[in-house]
Amino acid sequence: MNLLLHGGCGLLEFKVSIRFQKLPIVCLLAASPALAQEELAFYALPPVFVSSTHTAVSEKDQPFSTTVITAEQIRQSGYTTVRDVLSKLALVNVRTPLDGSRSASVDLRGFGETASANVVFVVDGVKLNDNEGVTPRYGSIPVSSIETIEVIRGGSSVAYGSGASGGVIRITTKKGRGREGFGGDVFASYGSYDTKELGATLYGGANGFSLVFNGSKEFTNGYRDNSEASRDLGSLALDWQGDVYSAGASFSAEGSKSRFPGSLNRAQFEQNPKQTNSPNDFGSFERNTFRFYGEADYGNWGTGVRVSRRTHEALGSFDFGTFVFDARSEYEQDQISPYLTFTLPHSTGAHVIRVGYDIEKAALRGFDAGTLESNAIFIEDDWTVNDVLRINAGSRYERSEQQKASGQTRDYSLVAHQLGASWKAAENLTLFSKLARSFRIPNANENGFAGVGTTRVPFLNPQIADEFEVGLKTGLWNGEFSSTLFVMDVDNELFFDPTIVDPTMFINGLNSNLDELRRQGAELKWNGSIRKDLRMIAAYQYLDAEFKSGSLSGGRVPLVAAHNLKVATEYDWTSSVSTEAILNIQSDQRSAANTDLQIPGFGVLDLNWRYRADSYSVVFQVQNVLDKQYYRTQFGPNGIYPEIGRAFFVNLNAEF
Repeated sequence: MNLLLHGGCGLLEFKVSIRFQKLPIVCLLAASPALAQEELAFYALPPVFVSSTHTAVSEKDQPFSTTVITAEQIRQSGYTTVRDVLSKLALVNVRTPLDGSRSASVDLRGFGETASANVVFVVDGVKLNDNEGVTPRYGSIPVSSIETIEVIRGGSSVAYGSGASGGVIRITTKKGRGREGFGGDVFASYGSYDTKELGATLYGGANGFSLVFNGSKEFTNGYRDNSEASRDLGSLALDWQGDVYSAGASFSAEGSKSRFPGSLNRAQFEQNPKQTNSPNDFGSFERNTFRFYGEADYGNWGTGVRVSRRTHEALGSFDFGTFVFDARSEYEQDQISPYLTFTLPHSTGAHVIRVGYDIEKAALRGFDAGTLESNAIFIEDDWTVNDVLRINAGSRYERSEQQKASGQTRDYSLVAHQLGASWKAAENLTLFSKLARSFRIPNANENGFAGVGTTRVPFLNPQIADEFEVGLKTGLWNGEFSSTLFVMDVDNELFFDPTIVDPTMFINGLNSNLDELRRQGAELKWNGSIRKDLRMIAAYQYLDAEFKSGSLSGGRVPLVAAHNLKVATEYDWTSSVSTEAILNIQSDQRSAANTDLQIPGFGVLDLNWRYRADSYSVVFQVQNVLDKQYYRTQFGPNGIYPEIGRAFFVNLNAEF
């Protein structure tokens, strides 16, 4: 059999046909114009690549293939988690968090089952990705603390190293800069399945100093049997802002407990999608994070450093009837990233050059124990040639060493490149193109089960992706239209191959490198005003992700829909009251762990009603209005994970 234990705490990827994970508290599925309006001026000439800059930049400097969400848009939306915000965005596929966490897998450019390992999450310049096969735990970030969220589609390894082949989610938090006095906000949420959350953000500032506290508490009975979850989050940040120098430090803690309803077969799903086959499975997770930054801005040049330390402990308990398996893990990670920026102006533009050095050390103790040490240097040049031409180029060299508990080691030396250009072809038309090479180093979980029998290998090869992209942005029908075409060829793709049989382990399926795989597609988006009080956004994505070699040659990559459509309309009844209708449609997908099975396509409608005043807001949400029974995650015949049915939620937020 093919048995995959994936504990809800991000602690275990045990390749031994069942995933023991749970449904999310809330699953919202569509695009929101209130969140996704980028409002880029047509005369602006954006860059092509995301930069390694550690602060939010102005809207006109956002790269192509990027969606930017601001603090004001988040506040007006009424959503209380980063996961909910991301799930509304056009051209972003947010899959159900099966482990009971607030951190759902985000798929950019069609990586399917390995999406979490191919999208880098960055908070204030520090990567959240761990050296294990789990989704980065971004769910502990309070939305009230966020200044911007940037979703960058496409390879970005020059700036952010391993794991950025699909793209980057970059979150910049508020630093309290310029804040004087005392203030904050409080929020409360209640809804179906006895889901409730309370939280607050408090800040105070004087003489350049600011102190910010965030805290929240959440509980739900869950949509399915045995899917209860609770979590407590808290953080404290101290910042100082001077004329030239600035510095800050923060500490955050997260604790959660979840029960895992597990998976169903098709007959069970059709009979009752709320039932469970694993009434005794549960898990817990605790994490502490410390961050420090220091910056100096001397005008045409500046320097800074980012330091972070992250530790967590996780437990997953799985009842097999005749025995109970407890999986425990401990993880710690340190990052140091000094950098230097300088501007070289010339008569028609300027070079903005960034040079950085990234140091990372990580250690995983548990079932797939191992360590990672990496050192990388990178350089980027953002060259504004003149008013109509902008060129971005960069390169990164990274050297890493992995060690297993057995003492075996392997060194990796990897290079990433990027070259892109944007050209203002007409007053209302901008064209762009880019080439990028990105890479991903196998994590400790993947190396734990690699190779077959006597040919078992201690370490897999790194994954290399080469991508080419072209696109345009123009005004159309009282709005903005953008179109992108891309093709990505991947060598040595890191993938769980269900066709491999290992006679020495009584299991089917092992981690492997695939020789060749191609992803190609098109992304189309329009957002604008149909009339003064009616806005709309429509986005369509076509994805052809196909295996090019081996036993899976010619097949589609699992958990990747070929067609994705998101449409949302927002109508202002008054200056304070608005309603929103959100439609998300996906075509069929192939099941993971058995590529002969099909996951049916679906269409889901959500409705939101909002009331906004100067200091408070009320949002009433109806998810899955038509009570559609569907699923979009499946691992083999017995591995169906249902999405939630119709659900109602009300969110209250007040500022002071």
